[in-house]
Amino acid sequence: MILVSTGGNAKVVAEVTASTINCCKLVKIHDISYLVVGSSAGMQIWSGDGETLKFFSPLSGLINEEVLVSLQDTHQPVHMKGIAVCAECHIVIGCSTGHVFVIEVPAGSNGEDMSILHTLGPMPTSSPIQSGSNIVAIGGSDTYTVCANEYGDIHILDGTVDFRQKGRIDPNTIPTGHSNSLCNGLVMSLLTRGDTIIASYNTGHIRIFRATLMEMAIEITAHVRCITALALHPTAPLFISCSEDQMIHLWEFPSFVSKGNSECDLIHSEKHINKMCTGVCFHGDDINIAAYDDDHILVLEKAC
Repeated sequence: MILVSTGGNAKVVAEVTASTINCCKLVKIHDISYLVVGSSAGMQIWSGDGETLKFFSPLSGLINEEVLVSLQDTHQPVHMKGIAVCAECHIVIGCSTGHVFVIEVPAGSNGEDMSILHTLGPMPTSSPIQSGSNIVAIGGSDTYTVCANEYGDIHILDGTVDFRQKGRIDPNTIPTGHSNSLCNGLVMSLLTRGDTIIASYNTGHIRIFRATLMEMAIEITAHVRCITALALHPTAPLFISCSEDQMIHLWEFPSFVSKGNSECDLIHSEKHINKMCTGVCFHGDDINIAAYDDDHILVLEKAC
């Protein structure tokens, strides 16, 4: 189940029975808020307050039945993972089968006419023994949709026309000193704006890539434990990271337009004792932080 809090009063909404919720995100399209839920049962899109189910597709309606049966026979769990908005009119959600689904939200429909526009994949992998793999993170912007799999491949898709693949960042080409791509860590979150892609890892690293060049431009040892979430400021060139190490960091978003803004400077840091941070987002210029086993949201007012 999902809890939605309004004015300090929490209520159960968007109840998903007999399934495990793997991802949930509040998004805004055409100035309307939607609650997107991905689980072991499929995908659901609710009204922003969680009162009305706008769209639902079970896994059996998304994935070929033969594929589902073969995965179940090998005891591999199938679930949705990773949610993003692309080009301000598409909801993109990933799946552990390596597929990515694009849902179109027509303008003026109030979410009543949503449909699956594209089924992409399964996305290829750099692994020599696997042809496809689990999607673990997705990011979107007006230009690109980016998705990462469990082997560290980051796929760059055209987010403006037909979501065709523009390129792939191979983890084996990342110059981190590791010959094994798995040592580079698991991608936990993805952000993209313009030509810039930001990825966070369970190793505590943040890596920043140029989409057109498909190469890493900056690597930061940002946290001492797994980075659980990233969030991009809606208008300012800022992003924030939070981690299991109880730290949150506010960073300057590099644009690479000139040498002066081709760095990623740390602007502000805070440690929250006994708070294992699990999620973060901007609400205007405030920063909202969720922590493990804590039913309160920490709000940093005018943090920017």
